[in-house]
Amino acid sequence: HTLEKLQSQLATWESVQRPAKVGDRLSIRYSSTLNGKAYEHSHQQDVLVELGSGLFIEGFEQGLEGASLGETRVLSLRFPADWRVQTLADQAVEFTVDIQAIDQKNPAPLDEHFAKKIGVEQSDPSLIRQKIRLNLEQQCVAVQMDKTRQQVLDQLVAACDILLPQAL
Repeated sequence: HTLEKLQSQLATWESVQRPAKVGDRLSIRYSSTLNGKAYEHSHQQDVLVELGSGLFIEGFEQGLEGASLGETRVLSLRFPADWRVQTLADQAVEFTVDIQAIDQKNPAPLDEHFAKKIGVEQSDPSLIRQKIRLNLEQQCVAVQMDKTRQQVLDQLVAACDILLPQAL
């Protein structure tokens, strides 16, 4: 899982000429309205949307699946009730989205460049996996030590009455 995550983080993007699907990155331009009227930040250009990332309001990314380069889609959605901008919370919104580019993600290959990025001298997949495993084990040990240290400190504080001067 960690290896796949690293490959995804070091991925490259390649322009494609097919309908968008989950995992693709779209470059879009959009305008939006509340009750037919524009509002602050209702127009954006050169916005990158990775379909399936869940970073946009519910229905936005799903509404762009299957879109083609140059296509315009109209999405009738609703901001979540707990939206960070209170004036938009639980409001119906209509987005007009222009698809400017569609790129597909190409996970980084297990090559010499990838190996060097994670601190391995050779591109042998078994050495890469070994390095990742060692790093994960070291992280687990560090987390366990931190938990143990915190438990010891909590017990010390509970067992000792420390009188503080009135000034503190």
